[in-house]
Amino acid sequence: MKKITLFLSAMLFSVMSFAGVVTFDADVDQGNASTDSKNAAAYQITKDGVTIEVSSGILGTYNSEMHYRIYKNQTLQITSTVGNITKVEFTCTANDDAKYGPGCFTVDGGDYTYAGPVGTWTGSADAIVFTASSNQVRATQVVVALETTITGVEDVVTVEVPVKVIENGQLMIIRGENVYNVLGAQVK
Repeated sequence: MKKITLFLSAMLFSVMSFAGVVTFDADVDQGNASTDSKNAAAYQITKDGVTIEVSSGILGTYNSEMHYRIYKNQTLQITSTVGNITKVEFTCTANDDAKYGPGCFTVDGGDYTYAGPVGTWTGSADAIVFTASSNQVRATQVVVALETTITGVEDVVTVEVPVKVIENGQLMIIRGENVYNVLGAQVK
């Protein structure tokens, strides 16, 4: 009984606060395509409430190469309207602080580390600005992890109730003479 009560409490908590992940893949998600670096400009891509935007670069195909380019001394801003960003992971075309690698980025706030072709920012913010300080950065993928909280849920009270598992594997909540399914609909 205690395990089922804890399980139902955990389900309620997971509904109230959950992490989401938005992946920008240069093969699929493109803000512009170019065959000429003179077409570099400010571009953005918005997906599932998260926006990546370069101040000057290319977010798409360049001479049939699929990657995002953030030119030297330019920025990549990541913003979210669906909850704070807790982690950003870049997969780049070069390793560490070599030209095009994740070590060419600097960022104010949070913690930023890199190893090989992967750069990782952790923290909590609704907007983050990465600057390609030492060289151009080229990324094939940007993965953004979010923490979102559902608002408008107030005065949640947990109550221990008898729970019964019936033959077809469904959980039933028994309260007095009434029987309810896990969605709260009365079944008996």
